[in-house]
Amino acid sequence: MNAIMIDIETLSLKPTALVTQIGFCAANLITGEHLIAPTNLWVSAVQPRGVIDLDTVRWWMLQSEEARKAVFDLGPKESRQREHTPDEAFVELREAFDYLGGKDAGVTVWASPVGFDLPILTNLWDGQKPWPYNHERDLMTLYKMLDPRGLLKPANALEHDAASDAKAQMDNLIAIIKANPTLIQQGEIHGL
Repeated sequence: MNAIMIDIETLSLKPTALVTQIGFCAANLITGEHLIAPTNLWVSAVQPRGVIDLDTVRWWMLQSEEARKAVFDLGPKESRQREHTPDEAFVELREAFDYLGGKDAGVTVWASPVGFDLPILTNLWDGQKPWPYNHERDLMTLYKMLDPRGLLKPANALEHDAASDAKAQMDNLIAIIKANPTLIQQGEIHGL
C-alpha cells in the first residue's frame, strides 16, 4: 500500500496561512521502501489570501539558522530553489498521487496533524484537493494511540524543513505499522 506524507511550513497558524514550503515523500507502507524522495516545493509569496501573523514570524526567528534558511530559501541567489505557484504545487502533488497509482490503488495521503496541513493547502488551492478527501489520514492520531511515548519516532535531520519533516513522519508511520503487525491482514492495512 503506497502513501504520501505531506508537511508544510507557514507564516501563520490560521487556515488562510501564507505557505512558504510544501514537503512530501512517498513510501510503500508494508515494505518501507521510499518511492518518492523527500521533496520541497517553495511556494511563491504571491498568495492573495495568505495571512502572515507576527507571532508566527517571531517563532521562526527563534528557530535554528539552518531551518530558517531552508524554509525561507535564504541562500545565495544562484543556489536558490525555484519558487512554485500554488497551481504548480497542486499539479506536482496530483502527479505524485497519480504516479503511485492514485485512488484506484488506494493511495493514502498523510499529515501530522491532518487538521492543520491539509486545510491550509485546500485553502491555498481555492477549495480543491489533488486527491479524494476520503484518502486523507492523520499520523498524529495513530502515534498518540499506538506510540504515545514516541519510542518509534525517528530522528529528524532538520526540524522545521518541510521535506525533512515529511520524511521523519513517513519513517515514524512505517515504524508504527511494523511494530503493530495486527494492522496488516492479508497484505492490506485495514482502517488506515
